Amino acid sequence: MSWFKRSRASNGSAEPSPTKERSDTDPDTCLEVFRNHWQQASVIINRKNHGKDGVTSDEVETVIHNFGQMITLLVREEGVEGMPGPILHFFLEKDILELFCSWCAKSNEYAVKLKHEQLRMFEMLISQSKQLLLIHKSVIRPLLKLLSSCTEGNLQSSETYDIEHQLVLVLHQACVCISQQLLILESFFCTNTDHGPTRFLIFSLLIPYVHREGPVGQHARDALLLIMTLSAKHPHIGQYIATNSDFCPVLAAGLSGLYSSLPRKIPNPSDHWYILTNEDCNKIPELQMFLNSLEFCNAVVQIAHSMVKEQLTKYIYDGFLLPVLGPALHQDYVNMASTQ
Repeated sequence: MSWFKRSRASNGSAEPSPTKERSDTDPDTCLEVFRNHWQQASVIINRKNHGKDGVTSDEVETVIHNFGQMITLLVREEGVEGMPGPILHFFLEKDILELFCSWCAKSNEYAVKLKHEQLRMFEMLISQSKQLLLIHKSVIRPLLKLLSSCTEGNLQSSETYDIEHQLVLVLHQACVCISQQLLILESFFCTNTDHGPTRFLIFSLLIPYVHREGPVGQHARDALLLIMTLSAKHPHIGQYIATNSDFCPVLAAGLSGLYSSLPRKIPNPSDHWYILTNEDCNKIPELQMFLNSLEFCNAVVQIAHSMVKEQLTKYIYDGFLLPVLGPALHQDYVNMASTQ
């Protein structure tokens, strides 16, 4: 299983192209198109009575459509000799992302839809942009606000998966970007010890998904391993993970829970069956989830900072091997069979 998925693919979240754009399109023309889309969106975003009367469904769709076209133009733009291109310059100068995200936060009736759209657009910005965006405060501030809002458990069960999936994609892409451009790291890691769990918000948001099945869990584990690699190079990150986060106890407790949910018996495919193959494991979801988490723990121990390795090993030994796996291995087969 590959734990390092550093692909910068858009995961199918790309916005449809505005007009079919040639690679030699005049930058001034692209900027003008960008401005036009912003003008249409800003009429609604800047409306003074927004808080009183709210917005209509058509207005929400208008803003989403125009902002999506703007994002598509922005991610296609290349910088000019290391400096922001004209679209990015205008985007930062007008603080457009902050205005858009603030407007979304006020639109309570469409909060879930707009949160999903914001996450989708951030994922596109981070993964597809030809310019480095996560060094600009005008991008980082609204992103951190949006991520913080995702810690609020106010979603219905039917809405949870789509938001969680899009959230983890954004977190994963942010970790990829940080691992490739280390200067971004300090923008997301607060050195103030008073910030508690939000001191490293990206990391804290990933922990609840570490034992999750499916693409959400896979992307979360990939992202966390990128952070583990960073921790080996930056001792303050390793120290934070080991002493100021619940990462290690969550991993150990998850192993115990997943082991307890394993089936008591494994059906024999044939009379000559004698070995558990990968194909057999794939047919038993509970076993596959346990093995995924076990493999992830092994990968963490191999690549993380020494403090993280020691803490994780201790928690697994004291919280899983001794109280859970040990008694199971020493359980008398006859007694076990009689209880089934």
